[in-house]
Amino acid sequence: MFEHIHLLSGPEEVYMKEDTTDPLYRTFQRENQDVLPPDARFQIAGKVRYLLERPMNPEDQEYLFYLQTFSLMEMGGDYYTRRKDFASCLLLYTYEGKGELEYEGRCYPLAEGDGFVIDCRKEHSYRTRGDRWVHSDLHIAGGPADYWYRKCFEGKEPLFHCPLSGEYQPMLEHLLALRTSADARRELKVSEQIQRLLLFAADCQSQGEREQIPDAIRYLQSYLEHHFEQKITLDDMAQFCGLSKYHLCREFKRYTSFSPKEYLLQLRIARAKMLLLGSELPACRIGALVGIPDETNFTRLFRHRVGMTPGEYRKTKH
Repeated sequence: MFEHIHLLSGPEEVYMKEDTTDPLYRTFQRENQDVLPPDARFQIAGKVRYLLERPMNPEDQEYLFYLQTFSLMEMGGDYYTRRKDFASCLLLYTYEGKGELEYEGRCYPLAEGDGFVIDCRKEHSYRTRGDRWVHSDLHIAGGPADYWYRKCFEGKEPLFHCPLSGEYQPMLEHLLALRTSADARRELKVSEQIQRLLLFAADCQSQGEREQIPDAIRYLQSYLEHHFEQKITLDDMAQFCGLSKYHLCREFKRYTSFSPKEYLLQLRIARAKMLLLGSELPACRIGALVGIPDETNFTRLFRHRVGMTPGEYRKTKH
């Protein structure tokens, strides 16, 4: 495990009791202020190995995921961390022993193969349960982090499970290898691998399976994508799915972020944009071809969603 990753080692055995007057505690807090907000409290009891931080330019930090810190913690029974208001996403994974997470008013036990993903801005704590807990801490940040957390993890239990022999560890080590490489596109590759790791964790969350889009919603999506130019009403869609209009609208938006009617309209607008740039057909004809035969209505809908009229949009190709 991590044999091919150059991890730096701290002292052979570290013990720091929560005591703000302790010079060792204060030094550790100062040296790790990027991952330990001023009001963070912690007690270290064991061995720590960590990845050397690499400098990044601000533009990469704005547009890409990046690895803030990585550490491998071999902790004893006295270990814990408590904090909040830290702009980071923490992905933690357990190798041996037992731990415990407190997050959003709930307590989650952690055993071999268990991990979690949390927003460190929210108050949280985690600690050893028993006398030993070996785990890795991966702190992730970057411009896309907030959106990805909301999309994949917000409102769900933070835990996931993957056996030690599963895919998580090779993916993690690949990420660390990329981070320490001299590749000219290193930051782009690191960001891509972080996305893969987060998606994998989301797919392995503690409920054991990813929430699946119901067949009725999937089939309707496919039907609309292949027949959007036809006249299709909400009643037609509800009948197609075998659902009431109210239930259809609620479920469709839950899984696609769009109402059924808006999803259909977006498909029509997308096709209209292609025809405006790729043909000389008049806008009125294009509207009819995509399922919006009234020219005034087509122009109004197009302007509202694209920010310009069909004629103005066509001119953008020149």
